Amino acid sequence: MDTAPISVAHQQYGIVSDGVVSLYEGDGTTMTTPSRGYLTVTPSTEYGPVEVSIDVVMRKLDDFVPEGWTLEGEGSFEAIDELRVKTTDGQVWKQFPSLKGIQFPSKVLYRAYRQYLSDGSIERHRLELTPRFIVPTHQVDEGDLANEIGDDAPSVLGLHVFKDD
Repeated sequence: MDTAPISVAHQQYGIVSDGVVSLYEGDGTTMTTPSRGYLTVTPSTEYGPVEVSIDVVMRKLDDFVPEGWTLEGEGSFEAIDELRVKTTDGQVWKQFPSLKGIQFPSKVLYRAYRQYLSDGSIERHRLELTPRFIVPTHQVDEGDLANEIGDDAPSVLGLHVFKDD
């Protein structure tokens, strides 16, 4: 898990695919707003520090909520290129190297937690990300397939088992 304090501007930051222009959105009533290519996160503070922890987990997300944390959001967004943490002032926060391990394109499932320290000094966020690699598919035109087989009719080639007599 990578953890670092970041300084938010305009009450938002994002986990953004490289090359994507993120339009920070959300009405402030929810902590997360997913979009194609990025996830917008809205802390309760408009400007200032937020401690962010990002955990890339390769398991099924479950209903477990870590002690002391409050589940604030869950869902998915699409990573279409390498992910990074970016604030609305354009600053990229490089303290999250585990994001580089996410292959793209991926559907990234997420769970977002929030915690306030008892002394009220800083808000803490914990984001659990579970990437699901999107396997590109190739469709074959029936005409192309027919030319390869030498027939106009569609054909199915399947697994064959041969036995020795």
